[in-house]
Amino acid sequence: MKKTLIALAVLAASGAAMSQVTVTGLLAMGYKATKAGNNAGTESSGLGVDTSVVYFTVKEDLGGGQKVEALLGVGGLDRSGESSSKYGVTGSNGPATGRDASLTYTNAAFGQIQLATLERPDFFSSYATGAIGAGTASVAGAGAPVIDMDNKLHEYKKVTDQIRYAVPLGPVTVALTHTEDFTTAGMGLGVGAAGQTKQRSNILSGLFKSGPLTLAAGYRNYDNRIEGGCVAAAPALAFAACPALQLTKDSLYNLQGAFDLGMAKIGVGYQDVSATNGMHQKDSMISLSMPLGALTLGAAWSRSETADAPNTSPFLGGLWKAKDYEGTANGYSVGVSYAMSKRTSVLARHAAWTTSGYVQYEQDAVNARATLASGRSAFNNAGLNYNSTASETSLLLVHTF
Repeated sequence: MKKTLIALAVLAASGAAMSQVTVTGLLAMGYKATKAGNNAGTESSGLGVDTSVVYFTVKEDLGGGQKVEALLGVGGLDRSGESSSKYGVTGSNGPATGRDASLTYTNAAFGQIQLATLERPDFFSSYATGAIGAGTASVAGAGAPVIDMDNKLHEYKKVTDQIRYAVPLGPVTVALTHTEDFTTAGMGLGVGAAGQTKQRSNILSGLFKSGPLTLAAGYRNYDNRIEGGCVAAAPALAFAACPALQLTKDSLYNLQGAFDLGMAKIGVGYQDVSATNGMHQKDSMISLSMPLGALTLGAAWSRSETADAPNTSPFLGGLWKAKDYEGTANGYSVGVSYAMSKRTSVLARHAAWTTSGYVQYEQDAVNARATLASGRSAFNNAGLNYNSTASETSLLLVHTF
């Protein structure tokens, strides 16, 4: 249940100002079992907290068609250590830490401007496509209660500082976003403006809604690329095969669609990511969501093809080449959600996948910079895991308030 606090400000000469503070949150606990996609097939399982987060949302009507909304998230208000797996958080025992935050100004005359710090998944995952702000689901996902494939087949999650302008044009909402990414992935460590060592990006996106049909399109262009020169600060040995390691992104385009049939909702998507060394990752996704009373059934299938990698100079005695990462990875997820009430549900999900070459490449590029003396062990992803399946199964009790 939402807990709403109404605060009335002191009357000014121009009239009364009113702000509304809404406290919402989510706590999901249960059982999870995972199997890693490495050669050993490492398994782990146990009880615990899957997600714990509280959001404070403040809305203020400025009058004249203007309003401001502030969103502030806090996670880890528990003893589980769940938040310690989040980006930028260390320690254990559930240290409280900040989550998504945004400040949004809306003017009925010209649109909406937002400043935000968000953990941005890839375009296909939840909270990726749609209106401004956190909590907008991906179009291709079709609302299916499944496990997202970011960090598995698709792109890495990123914590992003961004500014975004959006304007509605009839049934279409058009947005222009500038981001500054801070990510643990091995990319963007090259030329660029002083003080920014990661890749920035500019995104042009559009969202169309009409009846049962929803369409989305996005184009992202990256700067701070490495166009061919080695990173000066890197050890010479690590970059003996410099072009092979320089996986900086060049551009990305994404197309998604969903159609609500009433008895079911179908989503589809396609994405192409290009790197400055010529490599491409081509992702596709199909999903299905079917409500049956209190039950919602869901399924999703994803495919990721890594191609066009250069056959660059050998690294560490010929053991490492960008070409090794070419191949096709597949994944699927099925899930069922049972609504016990408007706020409480039971969620069961299972996913299995082979790690895409692009994700493997990103992981190895990080290792290449950090570990030089361990030989092949520092590059244990290349071409090794397409036939090694990772999996995740979870049974959760979820409560929102």
